[in-house]
Amino acid sequence: MKRYIVLFAFFFLVSISFETISLAHEGHLHSTKSNVAVLLSDGEICTHSDIKIDGQVYLKASDIFKCLNYKTNWDNKNKIFFIQEKIKLKLTANSDVLILNEKTTVLPDLSKVINGRLFIATSTIKIMFPKSIFDSTNNILYIFKKDILEDVDLLGKKMVMVKTYDQKGNKLDNGSGVIISPKGFVVTSLHVIQKADKIEVTLSDSSTLTAILVNKNDEYDIAILKVSSTNLDYISLGDSSKIKSGQEIITISAPLGLMNTISTGIISNQNRTIFEKNLIQITAPVYFGSSGGAVINTNGDLIGIITNGVENAANINFAVPVNKIKNLL
Repeated sequence: MKRYIVLFAFFFLVSISFETISLAHEGHLHSTKSNVAVLLSDGEICTHSDIKIDGQVYLKASDIFKCLNYKTNWDNKNKIFFIQEKIKLKLTANSDVLILNEKTTVLPDLSKVINGRLFIATSTIKIMFPKSIFDSTNNILYIFKKDILEDVDLLGKKMVMVKTYDQKGNKLDNGSGVIISPKGFVVTSLHVIQKADKIEVTLSDSSTLTAILVNKNDEYDIAILKVSSTNLDYISLGDSSKIKSGQEIITISAPLGLMNTISTGIISNQNRTIFEKNLIQITAPVYFGSSGGAVINTNGDLIGIITNGVENAANINFAVPVNKIKNLL
């Protein structure tokens, strides 16, 4: 399958004629413009215009990170480019310094601002994704994203354990939750908290915060909680309409009160109808306390919330699609 995708990209790009454009930028009056195919490791292909200056290929930053499903911020006044989800990146335009996950790299010609748009060099992408390859002959950029298991420590900071108590302070239940906003919004399963007089969430650093219920979906057993703390690490929301059966996933939850327990599996059915609800069927194990935990794709996006499983069938479990959560925020 990948061979056909690459061949498609090759013949598509061969048919594109190159043109010369004038750019008044740091003394470069003429640069070559063409199209580059960006081929991701999961088989997705995107095509973007590029600009070549002194032999270096630059791609428009907003386009390349949209292809990667990364949310970005551009401070036009100070010419600073930020990514805060999945990875932490800070890049000042026209400088030789890039800060990636708190590690600083100094390399010439990392980026250019052209007609008010930020373009980043293929060498910059190489820093972010060390296994990436740019085929200059065929104008194809291969981006091999990291294995999601390499980022589990970062993902763990976005998970919580949910504890509930009655009016007398007696513990009722515990479950799992996921931080989905820097403003303190946490998603969990409704059945975990519905009888509670008091709700607490425990963060990955073992600190505890009081939470309140701010929204819910009874049909899909979803609760949105709010804690007072802000600037929390949070997970990005994927698009559950794009998931496929056979797709690899990981789950992170707190079964039996064991925070950040990681399991791997696949989506065994992306649209299973159970009790007139459309759920995601997964093979990753689920235990008592896993309800409200995260189902995450290989790109590090939240695609579902663990809701229940089948007794005596460890590999038949279900999750609420993340798109059911979005209208509650």
